[in-house]
Amino acid sequence: NAQPEVMRYIHDGRTLDRAETAERRPAPVRRTGSPGTGRQLTGLPSGHREARALLWLAVTLVAGLLAFALADLVVARTWPSEFEGIQTRIDALYFALATLTTIGYGDVSAQGQIARAFVCAQMVFSVGVLASGVPVLIRQVLRPKS
Repeated sequence: NAQPEVMRYIHDGRTLDRAETAERRPAPVRRTGSPGTGRQLTGLPSGHREARALLWLAVTLVAGLLAFALADLVVARTWPSEFEGIQTRIDALYFALATLTTIGYGDVSAQGQIARAFVCAQMVFSVGVLASGVPVLIRQVLRPKS
């Protein structure tokens, strides 16, 4: 009769060990989609997901800005008639930033077909990144402070 009771204690002890181990283990983080698409990073508290989404947005913006500034400069130096007003790296960065922010002062412009194709890609990138960033920013602003 004592043996079943001992087995029950052993079983209960193993179950308790598993439960304690599971409590110490962090929740797995699975990426089920990109931020701003309605799909979430799971396994992280809401504030962490929003922080990661904001970081993703910032990195994407800066990387895109620098990549397009470099592309604009390469096109301007390779085919000088494609852009009017891009002579230096600062000019290229200025133009890429003006295009990214959808301001477009008009002092630098794409004249040729190659430059216009690059600028079209810049515009699509700008709209896409800004549109995906709006829900992330709104959720961050509307998130209750704890």
